[in-house]
Amino acid sequence: MSTAATSNRAPQISPTSSSGREGAVVASASYIQGYPSPRGDREQALRDGRGSAVSSGAPVSTGVPDKVVSHSDDQEEGEISEQPWFHGSLNPKIAFSRLLNSGSFLVTNDEHDRSSFCLYMKWNGRCFRTDIPFNPITKKYSLGSVKRNSVVDLLNFYIVNQLPVSEDIGAVLFSPIVVPRFSSMNESETCVPLVFGGLNPGGRDLGSSQYAPTPPTGRRLNRKRIRYLPMNEKPSHYENFKLNKSLGNLTSIYCDPSNFCGSTLSLPTTSFTDLINKDTAFQQLTGMCQGFVNYDLALTFLTFIDVARILDEDAFYFVGKILLNAGVDAVAACLATETASILTLSWLPDSGDSISLPSDGYSLLLWPAANGYRRDLFNRDRFLSLFLTASIVLQKEVDSKAALLALWMDVIEKLTLCHKDYFTANALANGICVDQILNQKSLWEQAFGCKENPEAVDKLKSLLLERRVQGANSIETAASCLAQIDVCVPNIAPLVEELYRVQPPDVDSGGIPPAPLLQKLSVAKGAYSRQRKNGAICIDLWVKKQWLELHTIQIPDDLHSALKTENLLLLLMGPVDISRNDVLEDYCRKLTKTLSLLSDS
Repeated sequence: MSTAATSNRAPQISPTSSSGREGAVVASASYIQGYPSPRGDREQALRDGRGSAVSSGAPVSTGVPDKVVSHSDDQEEGEISEQPWFHGSLNPKIAFSRLLNSGSFLVTNDEHDRSSFCLYMKWNGRCFRTDIPFNPITKKYSLGSVKRNSVVDLLNFYIVNQLPVSEDIGAVLFSPIVVPRFSSMNESETCVPLVFGGLNPGGRDLGSSQYAPTPPTGRRLNRKRIRYLPMNEKPSHYENFKLNKSLGNLTSIYCDPSNFCGSTLSLPTTSFTDLINKDTAFQQLTGMCQGFVNYDLALTFLTFIDVARILDEDAFYFVGKILLNAGVDAVAACLATETASILTLSWLPDSGDSISLPSDGYSLLLWPAANGYRRDLFNRDRFLSLFLTASIVLQKEVDSKAALLALWMDVIEKLTLCHKDYFTANALANGICVDQILNQKSLWEQAFGCKENPEAVDKLKSLLLERRVQGANSIETAASCLAQIDVCVPNIAPLVEELYRVQPPDVDSGGIPPAPLLQKLSVAKGAYSRQRKNGAICIDLWVKKQWLELHTIQIPDDLHSALKTENLLLLLMGPVDISRNDVLEDYCRKLTKTLSLLSDS
């Protein structure tokens, strides 16, 4: 990525002409990767009618110096008509019904005024409509604080930068809803109460009762509170003088435990009032960006033992018994459920409510990245590896060690083949592939009965090592996993480490994340965008596909308690204060060193 791309301003991208669309899906992808050629006043031609503002053969400026391109009336009108998200003149009821299709937004002409444009968005289980106003003096269209010469360029700005269209709504234009090949005769009669009934920021009364006879039930995250990461340009509402308001919105997501249904993680109790009393904005932001989850080990508890000491052999003896008694299926399901809880948090619904999840892998990446630079994924990955190592090497009996080794190997197999949770499987593999376990030949032979065939142990180890995510893999390779159901939860161990193990944002630049983080996110976005162009998008994410299935598996309470992230850390470190990330790093190094000394001679 160039130096310009890592700055706070949008990079200057040379305009190019669009040509040769091979289909709606391919066309939509091209607009995510970069800006198409500036359109000048092409929509103005539509406003003035055929042959008025732009007559046949009249030169139209493309915004590029010394280059003038001529367009006919048909070409002018065809420019916006070719966009996959433009549905032409459409009745609002039909436009809302099309929001039920795959995608998140579409644009129409007003049914009675073809010179007016409306944006329809699907966000947080609701539908929204907003006008795209045109200023006849500046001859620009606007959405929020952004103004462009054309609707196409305006929409592409929000698509490329993945910024919320409006602070009031918070909706991001992730993927267009393409024009259907055949319109249904009953299209306007389609109505789903869960989806309809959003706000109407455009100022028109759509009659919310008409579209929402029954309001959605259950708690949903108000995503207008999400602090989105600006990819290439700093939005105006992130100026320093509004930083406190932004911090307050972000904190409000943390503080309501009821929003985190399904998650077993402890939550910070900091309120916006507390933050105001801090000395500086930098201290406020630093405190909030220590990690999305503030592990409060003093409040955790273990149901199977009263007091946990650091690497307590008795505690891990009980842990081993719980794991073996629960069996492979329950252990794998418990770990996969915890992964889903961490990844989705408030995206998950209350019991009985329908699922509302991000529709693609990149939005799943953007969600945690925009909310506190989530280190909880990276923390769980590292400490789960140390927990597995400790669960084996701290056992006093060789038979118990062998049984747990066999169990963990089967759990890895279950996570990869059944649950597709490569992220957790990778953490477990890292825990097994330490020298104090990997080099214990007699332990492997006893666990798998390979005394007669030593080559079988080596083959098993090789297969295990192949499942690991190598740290040397490029970030682009890791990011490419985001769009595919077969590798989601994405195999994102390197991505998590690269993206979320960063310093807090630079408050002097208005709370913008540091340039290295923006650069890595841009690389991930580019990999995802190319997959969209190649048609490699799967609508169903891992968390959406697997969540209900995971909850059909009975998980014993003691197993669920033992594998909670807080209790893993409690067993490894005892009840210590780890609110500072440097303390966490120090403990991780000490635990790794200590466990390396516990191997059998």
